[in-house]
Amino acid sequence: MKTSDHTPILSFFNFDLYPLNNQPRTPTPSTIPSSQKPSYTILGKNKKQLLLLVNSNITEKQIEFLKKILAAINYDIQIDVALVKSDEIDRLQFEHLQKELQAKQILFFITLPKQLINHLTQNHVKYKAVSYQGKTLIFADPLQQIAENQQLKKQLWIVLQNVFLK
Repeated sequence: MKTSDHTPILSFFNFDLYPLNNQPRTPTPSTIPSSQKPSYTILGKNKKQLLLLVNSNITEKQIEFLKKILAAINYDIQIDVALVKSDEIDRLQFEHLQKELQAKQILFFITLPKQLINHLTQNHVKYKAVSYQGKTLIFADPLQQIAENQQLKKQLWIVLQNVFLK
């Protein structure tokens, strides 16, 4: 049996072992399963550690509406938040995002998979602050729906005041 210093000899192998190269094997983008590839875009500097999850097809009009919402709580969309654009966030992606961005508050303006909602909270209620692992979560409707509905705007404003302005 041929070996090198980097290849252990194991008695149960009935064939020769050869190292492919001296570099450890790390997954490349093509070897990572598509279910684990990030399917989101992150914008903003995240100075105040506020994570906003929005649909990937967010319009300029919705971004302007979001800027007004953030200005009302003294946040700037480019400096203070991390804006994550995605069509769907699964549990693994969410765990990765919150670890990477170290968010203190997370606002969901997207529809989440039921499995992720159940993982995050037992009582999923929109427009109520929920605590999760030391973070404050706020579930809301997509921005387009809020912009078109005065009652949803009021509900969002009340929870934002309670979380960010008190």
